[in-house]
Amino acid sequence: MSKVTYADEIRVANCECCGGVQIQLLREGELFALACPADLDSAVEISGELQAAVQVMGEGKPHVH
Repeated sequence: MSKVTYADEIRVANCECCGGVQIQLLREGELFALACPADLDSAVEISGELQAAVQVMGEGKPHVH
C-alpha cells in the first residue's frame, strides 16, 4: 500500500472556466490534490454523502483509529 498524505484543509470551489465543482486538498497551505466530479449527478451524490458523514461526526462517536 502506498503512503497516504492527509489533508489539513479541504476547500470546495467552482472552476473559473467551466463552473465545475472542484474539491481541493491542501497540506500546509499547498494544494496537492484536486478532485472534480464528472457530472452534476456525481456532484449531488457527493454532497449527500458529505451531509450524511457530517451527521455521524456530530453524534460524537469515539475516535478509535
